[in-house]
Amino acid sequence: MRDRRSLILLALTLVITLIASFDGCQRTFDANRQRVNAQDVDRDVWLGQGESNPHDAAHFGRYAFREVPSLAAFEPGTSDFSGSAIWMEAHFRNPESLRRAEEVVFGSPLTDLSPAWAIRVVGSLVLITFLFAAICREVQDGTLRNLLANNARVSQIIRAKLSFALGVVGVLCLACLVLSLIPAAFALSRAPDASRIAATLVAYFIALGGFACLILALSAVCRTSRSALVASGAVWLLMTYVVPSVASHIAQSQFPTPGTREFASAIETQAQAPFWTGAARFEAVAVYEAEIMTEHRAQSFTSLGFNRDALVLQAHERFANPVFDRLYGDLYETHQRQEGVLRLASALSPLYALQRISSGIAGTDLMAQRSFSDAAEKFRRELVEKMNEDMLVNAGDKSFAYRADSELWRSVTDFKARSPSLRQVLQHYRFELIVLVAWYLLAYSAAYYTISRVCRSDRI
Repeated sequence: MRDRRSLILLALTLVITLIASFDGCQRTFDANRQRVNAQDVDRDVWLGQGESNPHDAAHFGRYAFREVPSLAAFEPGTSDFSGSAIWMEAHFRNPESLRRAEEVVFGSPLTDLSPAWAIRVVGSLVLITFLFAAICREVQDGTLRNLLANNARVSQIIRAKLSFALGVVGVLCLACLVLSLIPAAFALSRAPDASRIAATLVAYFIALGGFACLILALSAVCRTSRSALVASGAVWLLMTYVVPSVASHIAQSQFPTPGTREFASAIETQAQAPFWTGAARFEAVAVYEAEIMTEHRAQSFTSLGFNRDALVLQAHERFANPVFDRLYGDLYETHQRQEGVLRLASALSPLYALQRISSGIAGTDLMAQRSFSDAAEKFRRELVEKMNEDMLVNAGDKSFAYRADSELWRSVTDFKARSPSLRQVLQHYRFELIVLVAWYLLAYSAAYYTISRVCRSDRI
């Protein structure tokens, strides 16, 4: 604690975290303001479209905007790259759009800066500066021998070292988390979920605590402060950069994501062309027509007075939806395989496992993004079906000349989606949680064993 360099680095870490907190606060505030304004505009445009054909309104569509998670200022996760809006229209399932990464200035030094990153990367460096020489320097200077000569028990020394390491971790986590969450609460005008805050704090304490114990173990194993610093730095570099980078490269090379054009072409050739230019339409229309006649107990479709064009349009929706499910399901399966590689890689680094858990708890991970996308697709199908059914029942011989009024538009509720619950998140990341706990127990045991061995060896 008397080493000014350590205190300066600790102060710089807090300053960086504070800057990242208010940068995240500003980004979250802007994103939430833009989402609210866009939702209001989308609702006003939808309700103010006047008399229109229902299927034209379905093509006109609406937007689904993803709610900004309460911890997004602390842990942005993949939210900058995954899109915050989806255009919901008839006949198509559109991918996410409005990605912040496409709008930021290239090379901006704050592009990837976040409080969570500062705690994991810079905070772990602070732990190294405090702990890399905690044992080996005392052996070199002879102070450890003096402690033992004055009847200090080995267990007391071990507890003191470990308590100091975990105390630094606790102060660092608590201070940085408070600095991060206060501006985030102001940015969204609502308090973050207390259970998610607690889960985040526990996860960071376990991960950084395990890392601190590992540094203590290295300090006890190495014979000089220089070698301990080199070993600690190598471990830090491996855990914070090498493991995530290599894992990401392996995941992308082994399970490549299809390109945008390739994916759009698959949708066109499998969900559109077979129906509109092929023979699939006749079977799909016949099946849907039979269902309608059965539902209304009619001998023929003509006797119902329903509009056939609307029948065909909804028949295409029924034909295309399973294709969308299959194509997007294949895409999600690719993502899951990539996630599997990253999940296995997290076993090599508690800091990387922490990164994955942190984004999951914050609601800024791939799981939350898929939940939003699936909810938007469910809303789209219900909206289009509602428009087509109104045209089916009310258009009669007018077909596309039929016009519905604002009463139909007002009957459509606004899109709302729930993020995965904390229980679902913890269940999804149970492997990473096991990794964190295992790393902590193993590192703590290693620190206890190595310090005890040093105290009883002839090195002192």
